[in-house]
Amino acid sequence: MGVNYLFRDVGSVEDLNRLRDHLLIQPLHYPEYEKWVIDRCIPELESGFKKVILGFYYDNLIGDIIFQEHKQLPRTCELKNMRINPNFRDKDIGHFLIRQAEEEAKRSGKFDRVILDIDSEETGIKKFLMFCNYNILFQAPLYGKRLDIIMGKELFQNNLRNYSRHSELIQ
Repeated sequence: MGVNYLFRDVGSVEDLNRLRDHLLIQPLHYPEYEKWVIDRCIPELESGFKKVILGFYYDNLIGDIIFQEHKQLPRTCELKNMRINPNFRDKDIGHFLIRQAEEEAKRSGKFDRVILDIDSEETGIKKFLMFCNYNILFQAPLYGKRLDIIMGKELFQNNLRNYSRHSELIQ
C-alpha cells in the first residue's frame, strides 16, 4: 500500500479557500472563531504576517499549522492554530507539522522559542504537546471565562531563558 502525503505552504487562492473551510469545520471552543478565521487569519496569511504549513493526503487537505511572530514577546514564534482531520489523527501528522513549524522558526533566525495556548479542557492536546517537549508556563482565561494553558518550548537547548520573565509581559 502506497502513502501519498504532501506538506507545503499556500500556493493559490484555492489553497486559502480550502484552508478556510478546513478551519471552520473544526472550531473547538474559541469565541468568535469564525470571525477570526475570515477577518484576521486568512487576510494575515495573504499579507505574509502569518505562515502556514498545509498537509495533504493525495489531494485532500487533512491538516494545517498556522504560526506567526508573537506580537508582544521578542524572538518568540506563536503557534496560532493546528487542525488535523479526525480521520487522520494518530498518524503522527500533528507531530510532523509542529516539528516543521519549529524548524522554519529556527531557520528564520528570528526566534528563540515557541509559545502557544490551548483550552484547559483539551487534555489530549496537552499530553500531545508535552510529548513534543512543550512545558506549561502558566494558566489564564485568555478568551473569556474558560481557563487556557499557555505552553512553550525553547528552540535551542543551550538557550535556557526564564519563561516567567516573558510570561509577565502578556499577563
